[in-house]
Amino acid sequence: MKISITTTFSFAKLANFFESKVGGFRESVAQAAVDAAKEKIRSGGITPPLTNEKTLAWRKSINASHNKPLLATEKLVDSLKVKKTGISGMKYGKFHLEGDGVPERHFFNQSSAEFMKKSKDKTDKFISDLRKALKK
Repeated sequence: MKISITTTFSFAKLANFFESKVGGFRESVAQAAVDAAKEKIRSGGITPPLTNEKTLAWRKSINASHNKPLLATEKLVDSLKVKKTGISGMKYGKFHLEGDGVPERHFFNQSSAEFMKKSKDKTDKFISDLRKALKK
């Protein structure tokens, strides 16, 4: 028994689809990652907790109402943005991600429920649009 499946599509149309959609898809998934990171920082879900006495004293001096890591002034959270080249933010955010002279704190978490839901929605939409483009 031989099964044969044939389909036709235009490589030109497929190429046009990718040119027009891939950049937007990448940016929408990056935005989902930024939104999830901001939520994680604001909720206090960052580890390890603050233990450095100098940091705690500084926070007290600026009347910070909490001891959530990376959220004293909210400058890092406010600086996280999606750009054409990727995700940008204040320089010290990279230090915390890498543990460069400061405790390593991972605020980008691709396994968080918030990120997974948003990125799945974006991926499903992209695949749906791709299927439609192939049918045309």
